[in-house]
Parts: sequence; structure tokens; C-alpha cells
Amino acid sequence: MRRLALAAALLSSACSPHETASNPRPPFDLPESYTAGGEDASARDDEEAAPDRWWLAFGDPELTYLVDQALAHNFQLGAAWARVEQAESGVQASASGWWPQISASLDASRRRTVAVFGALGRQEFENNSFGMSLPVSYEIDVWNRVGHTVAASGLEVGAARDDVEALAMTLAANVVEAWLELLQQRAAHALLEQQLETNRLYAELVALRFAHGLGTALDIHQQRQQLEATEAQLAQIEGAEQVARQQLALLVGRPPNAFAGNIGSLPEPTTLPPPPAVPREGIPAHLLLSRPDVRAAQRRVEAQDHRVGAAIADLFPNFRFNASIGLSSPTIEGLVSSFVYSIAGSILATILDGGRRDAEIRRNRAVLRERLQMFGHTVLTAMLEVESAIARERQLATQGDNLGEQLEAARSALTESRRRYSEGLSDYLPVLTSLAAVQRLEQSILATQRQRLSQRVQLARALGGAWTGELERPDLPLPRSGDDEDEEEEPAGPEENQ
Repeated sequence: MRRLALAAALLSSACSPHETASNPRPPFDLPESYTAGGEDASARDDEEAAPDRWWLAFGDPELTYLVDQALAHNFQLGAAWARVEQAESGVQASASGWWPQISASLDASRRRTVAVFGALGRQEFENNSFGMSLPVSYEIDVWNRVGHTVAASGLEVGAARDDVEALAMTLAANVVEAWLELLQQRAAHALLEQQLETNRLYAELVALRFAHGLGTALDIHQQRQQLEATEAQLAQIEGAEQVARQQLALLVGRPPNAFAGNIGSLPEPTTLPPPPAVPREGIPAHLLLSRPDVRAAQRRVEAQDHRVGAAIADLFPNFRFNASIGLSSPTIEGLVSSFVYSIAGSILATILDGGRRDAEIRRNRAVLRERLQMFGHTVLTAMLEVESAIARERQLATQGDNLGEQLEAARSALTESRRRYSEGLSDYLPVLTSLAAVQRLEQSILATQRQRLSQRVQLARALGGAWTGELERPDLPLPRSGDDEDEEEEPAGPEENQ
């Protein structure tokens, strides 16, 4: 009776049993700026910022081709698009509750009745029945149960689209990272070739001095060890370059051996590109608009709030309208002139359900709390990614300057130790130590340049962007028979897309 009285009061006052929070905010106050941004962020206001499609700042058509191929053919991204289509079907299914349910019925039957009437004996009766009807059933959405369900489904569609965009951002960053990894291996290969040539030259000079009685066999063995170590590094680099090619092929939806040779006919660079323009950090609140994963988490909070509303609405009486029109006659010929109809309304209220509906409300509210906590975690993670990328970028810039100074000092030490060795003032060990230090620092500077580029990529990914809103849904194929031997046409290379 309490529920019936509450339902009557709500109906008379035209109040909704549950009000949802529109555009929910994280469960904490967002700071006004990034702590790692400091004064450098404002100092870059007059500098040219990276474009929205930030990988274009590298100015490499090979990279642009790879990113475009990944966004068009990556299988994980295609699966995410399929999930958007699934969510859209859920909206249509939920919205069907706003429409009357109409069905058609056609029936025919024959019935025999046997009766015994005392002295009259046993009597048999037969009658036929033919009918056609269109039953109609409609639920009046007084408590907005259907409305909440449709709203939740619509928000889930938006969240699924945001998932696509978040995956596209990560995919673009992964492609750029794999491309930079390939370039680093090429650059490391070229550097090791130079160092190998230098080590061979030093080995020849040591052997020549030994032949003239100016050196020892130990000098030859030590330099040969340095030479062999460089050759071992070169073999390792060649394997890493092959792995980087295979990773790129996977990201663009191609077999691992698709890029066994050059990627297209473009010349393969053997140096890392300079760092592109630094993306503008903005303020943390911008992440709510520019990060699709944050938007998806926010939409799912709001969608679950609507599901709570639907569960609450299920507590109240159900108002239904039922009608039926049709034809009914004992003969087929009489169907035309035997029109029948019925109209009925009903109110169905649950008095006792063992607490099932109350439990469903508690469950949905617990899910809502979970979604809100995950939303807060997603926002904090996004902020952490930005802060970490900014801080790491600064640290690597300082580290790069320090390594450059170390390399200059090591080269000076190598020059001096080589002079002293050639004049017979010292043995070969200082030369070998200085040469190893120079080559090690050259490799460290290359690795630091690669790490700095990686942090620039991670900062661009962490800040998000608007370019994912321009993505168009591809035409995803259905399964084909394994007996179909038709070969798919290979995607055009970068030189064919220019």
C-alpha cells in the first residue's frame, strides 16, 4: 500500500521518481594547472604548436602512410567499430518500448463434445471456429522507465564511439613509436658500422706497431676484443630492426613479413628526426573534452545513473493498454461479416516480490558508485600521463646536454691518450678505455634522443585531440568460406598515395 500511495502522489504531481546528474564531474576538484608545466608552458605561448594530427609535424610521408593504414586496417580498431554498431542496436531495442506491440494471429479449430442425457442417450456435437485478429499492447511510460533505458543505451553508444577514438589515439602513438624504433635501429646500425670501421682501423694500427716492435700482443688482443664486441652489437641491432618491421606490419593489419624489405620505395632514413613542436598542455579540465577515454568514463557514469532510474521506476505500477480487432466465425465464408474487437486497460502493481526489485536498485546504485570511482581514476591517470611526459621531457633534455658535454670530454681524452701512446709515454689501455667511452656515449646520446622523441609522442597522446572526431566507420566484412581463394588487393604504398 505504501508503494501505491507513493505512486499516486508522484502521478498527481507529475514528478519523476529519479533525477539523473547530467554531465557528471569527477569525484574530486581538478587543479587549475599541471604542476610539471611550471613557467615553461607559458613561455611557449608564442611558439608554433604541434598540429592536431601531431604526427604530421615529423614531415615524413612514410610515417603518414603507416598511420593512415593503421587507422583503416587495424583489426582491434575494426572490432571497436563493430562494438559501436552493437551499442546502436541496443538503442533501437530499448526504444521499442515506446511503440505499441502489434501482432497478427490466424487460427482455425474443430471441437467435438460428447454428452450423455439420460434417456436421450449419448449425443455428439461438433463445431468449427475460424478467426483472424490483430492484438495491440501498449505500456504507458508514466515513470520514465523506458526513457531512462533509452537514454542509458544512447550514452553507451557515445561511450563506444569514445572507445574507438581512444583506441585510435593509442594506435597512432603505437605506430609512431614503432616507426621511431625502426629509425633508431637504422641509426644505431649506421653508428655501429662507423664504430666498427674505427675499431678495425685501430686494430690495424696496433698490429702495425706490434710488427715494428712498438707494441705488445696484449694490445692486439684488447683491441680485437673491442672489435668483436662491436660486431656482436651489430648482429643484435639487425635482429631488433626486423622485429620493429614486424611490429609495424601487425599495427597496420598486415602479415609480419609484409615489410621485410623497404616500406614502399621511399629512401630509408638512418637518423632520428628532430623533436616536433611541443603540444600545448592547456589545463587539466580540458582532458574532459579532449581525451576520449575520459569522455567514455563520464558517459558510462551518466548511463548507469539512468539505469538506476529505470530500476526505481520498475517499483511503481505498470499502466498498460490492450486492444484487439479481428474476425471470428464458425465458417470461413462468415468471416467477412463477423467483426469483433476488444479494448481494455490495466494497472499492474507488485505487492510482494521477495525484495527482488529493491535488490536490483541497490545493485545498480553500487554499479553507479563503481563507475564514478573508475571515472575519477581515469581522470587522474590522464593527468598523471601528462605530468609524467612533461617531467620526463625536461629530464631527458638535461640528460642530453650532459651527455653531449661528456662526449666532448671523452673525445679530448681519446685524442690525448692516443698521442701519448704513439709517443711511447703510456701503454694502450688508456686509448682502449677512451675509445670505449666515446663509443658508449655516442650510443647513449642516440638512445636519449629516441627516449625524448618517445616522451613527445606520449605527451601528444596524453593530451588527446579533436582529430579522432573525423574518423569514419569502415565497411567491416563478414566471414568468408575457407574455400574462397580470391586474393585481396594489397593496399597502395606511400608513393602511390602521393
